[in-house]
Amino acid sequence: MRGPSPRLSRRVSARFVSPLSIRIALAALAALAGALGVLFACVDVTPIFVAPRDAGFLAEASCSVCLEDPNGCNDKLDACRADPRCAPVLACVIAIHCFDRPTLDDKLTCGLPCAAEAGITSTDDPTIAYLLDVVKCGQTRCPVACNLGDGGAAADAL
Repeated sequence: MRGPSPRLSRRVSARFVSPLSIRIALAALAALAGALGVLFACVDVTPIFVAPRDAGFLAEASCSVCLEDPNGCNDKLDACRADPRCAPVLACVIAIHCFDRPTLDDKLTCGLPCAAEAGITSTDDPTIAYLLDVVKCGQTRCPVACNLGDGGAAADAL
């Protein structure tokens, strides 16, 4: 039997990787991993929490107090109080301080259980018009105290 052909020997030796080459490649990968580790160690990925703006101003400047003021929205509140379906919703909303929540969405979300408890299950309910009138009035007459002055929807959009 003859030994391996010279052509085959050259191909095998060309593909053979020396242990030194493997060590160099591993050292290069370790150095790269270390460099990436140092790079990413400088990057802080801690989530940033920004607390919502607190609309619970001083009692004398709160939204509810402003709405009740003679220069506020007393007329709209009185119209709601005169309606037998709106009055309990308004009493509930005032009792749990929904008007003093930081955003319009917070105010609305806060008042939803009050509306549901009064049997209001649709935005088509006529009682909603009274409540929206109070919010629109708050936006125009008490924008700072009610936190409705900047960045909110236009009063006509409500």
